[in-house]
Amino acid sequence: MPHSIILLVAEAAGVILLVGTMLLIGLRRVYIDSETKQPTEFEIPLVGKVKTQAPALVLVLAGVLLIGYAVHEDQGPIIQQGSLAGTIDLQGASATVLVLAVPAPYQNPRESSGPFSINVPLLPGNVDYQVKYEVDQHIFPVSSVFANGEIKADPFVYSQPAPAAAQPIKDISDDDLKKLHIN
Repeated sequence: MPHSIILLVAEAAGVILLVGTMLLIGLRRVYIDSETKQPTEFEIPLVGKVKTQAPALVLVLAGVLLIGYAVHEDQGPIIQQGSLAGTIDLQGASATVLVLAVPAPYQNPRESSGPFSINVPLLPGNVDYQVKYEVDQHIFPVSSVFANGEIKADPFVYSQPAPAAAQPIKDISDDDLKKLHIN
């Protein structure tokens, strides 16, 4: 059973317990009695025997605990499913499509060379962490090793591509320009 369903059931059970207890108190089926001064004893599965002068308070406490657990453990809103659409022409090669969602706190723009460090959230399960650098709108994969909660990337040296060789300008005669209807 997924975690979010368990939390939803716990929260619903807590609300039902609270509303039901208040309804029972209102209908005078359960009393909050401080006049008798005699404790009431009852048994709760997995907890044991409980003695109290106000058994309705135990029901209220159980409802609050269920709701509190669900609110405390909730990891935020349910993430909606998105989709990616595109066209790719591989010309017989193979490719892997990676979709990266990079929240702002995990981006580390660099203006200068040198060591750096980024805190990375570790995902549960068997996850492959890959390091890639984006430099001048080009992506460069970098070898990395993940061990003991740390990703170590091999040193990376970027060399700027050589400028494209300038094409020699050909001399065109005026007659050739007139043939092309260029005055």
